[in-house]
Amino acid sequence: MSKSNQTADFTVIETVPSIARRLISLIYEAFLLAAVLFLVELVFLLVLHVLGGPATLESKESPTWLRALNFIVLCSVLWGYFGYCWTTAGQTLAMKTWKIEVLTHNQQRLNWQQSSIRFVIALVGTLFFGATYWWALFDRESFFLHDRLSGTQLITMKKKKIAVSSSS
Repeated sequence: MSKSNQTADFTVIETVPSIARRLISLIYEAFLLAAVLFLVELVFLLVLHVLGGPATLESKESPTWLRALNFIVLCSVLWGYFGYCWTTAGQTLAMKTWKIEVLTHNQQRLNWQQSSIRFVIALVGTLFFGATYWWALFDRESFFLHDRLSGTQLITMKKKKIAVSSSS
């Protein structure tokens, strides 16, 4: 499953990235997002403190609805980050570093609906012991489950310099 498109300064070779490459990218993504979520959580707790709420969400005095709101805020930040990255550039920062891009099967950028479906399935699959990632071991094209169900695919972008003749 390899395609090649030529432009003036490089050739882009599209292949399905290896499972190892995708998992390394996920680990890198996890470190980046841990920092972002830490800051979001800090702001959430500071606002909560200013409004006179409990100092921590772990205490018995913090109501369930507050913990649920915290979860919704964190998930919304993740959804916004992934949705924006996938719909505009087709890559998150970690995906860009590892030269991985997400596209539809028609080689188009994701829209917000596809991005949301991909995100929700990936999130739920991750909460179930990473089931969506284990799926790639058994899929005939090594797709993650969230890619299979959302109609998306990951490709590896490799640049090759090609000679461009100049006419003088």
